[in-house]
Amino acid sequence: MWERVLAVEATHVGAATALAPIYAKQEKWARLITVLEIELAAAPDLVARLAKIAEIRALCEQKLASRTLAFTWTLRAFELEPTSAALYADVLRLASEPEQWKDVAGAFDRALLLPTLDEATRLKLFRELAKIASRRLVDPERARAYHRQVLALAADDREAEQHPRGARDPAHDWPELLSSYRRRAVREKDPTERASLLIEIASLQEEKSSIRWCRRHLPRGARHAAEPGPRDARARSDRRGSWGLGVAL
Repeated sequence: MWERVLAVEATHVGAATALAPIYAKQEKWARLITVLEIELAAAPDLVARLAKIAEIRALCEQKLASRTLAFTWTLRAFELEPTSAALYADVLRLASEPEQWKDVAGAFDRALLLPTLDEATRLKLFRELAKIASRRLVDPERARAYHRQVLALAADDREAEQHPRGARDPAHDWPELLSSYRRRAVREKDPTERASLLIEIASLQEEKSSIRWCRRHLPRGARHAAEPGPRDARARSDRRGSWGLGVAL
């Protein structure tokens, strides 16, 4: 009877509610999800919508054994409640494919646009976005942009300060890198680690000067091959030994 009602009116909430326990008892999981979606569309508030999505998520992962569907529904729930630590953790747990990581980044970016988002959640999302951009999307420029947002919220964040150099235009990013290393050197208590940071600062300063010279004096086509990279600078700093200790902070 109720299936006939749905055949005539596909969004009939009463029929969906009546069929849900029947499909659950019969273990017809796909049909159960279909009627739960009808109930979801009619849910009166956020709490009811999240509760219904939670049912669907559990069915997708536990009964259908579909991580893909579970991820889709979990991400949908996160967009409704971006401050939920549980949904945040489940989104990261279920994401695995490159396209899914793009979807995660998009959802986190949209959450950060919300004016009501608290600072702790914003910092957490920016940190995770930096990891996703660097490790999952292999987008160093985007990762650096997120790291800058992290430092704007937490100036002493060590992970953000230690982000990889891999820039397409090293000279553009060096002021930021130098500032980062200088802050770390000022805070560092261990003499050996501080010496290493000072050597790195000296290396960056020499590297930057070399690139400026190349860009000023060499033809455009010859610049890339002549410009030093991070490995060249690191090798120079190793050869210098303690020379870099005289660099000014």
